[in-house]
Amino acid sequence: MDVKLLQEDEWRAVYGEAGFEVMSSTVYPFNYIEQFLGELRADGVRRRLSAWLKAFSDPTMRRTIFKMDRDTRRGLRQFLSYVGYGLYVSRKIGKFDELD
Repeated sequence: MDVKLLQEDEWRAVYGEAGFEVMSSTVYPFNYIEQFLGELRADGVRRRLSAWLKAFSDPTMRRTIFKMDRDTRRGLRQFLSYVGYGLYVSRKIGKFDELD
């Protein structure tokens, strides 16, 4: 299975090919600080800390995180800088609708 990261115009084309008209779209970069703070608010400090300790006590996780070479870490950071999410509001085009 191939996975491809799509840009906003590519997502618009996917919606169009599926018979939808995109009324509006907003693309947001993934904000790791907001994600971190959101997890703390949702789970509470004690539960979040417990989950982190459990993850870091797992030998596979430690090997994965701490034994990455510099190039792998750099590549991961670069990849994650492209990750985000989009909100697309669209409507199904009927046979009597026209696209502008």
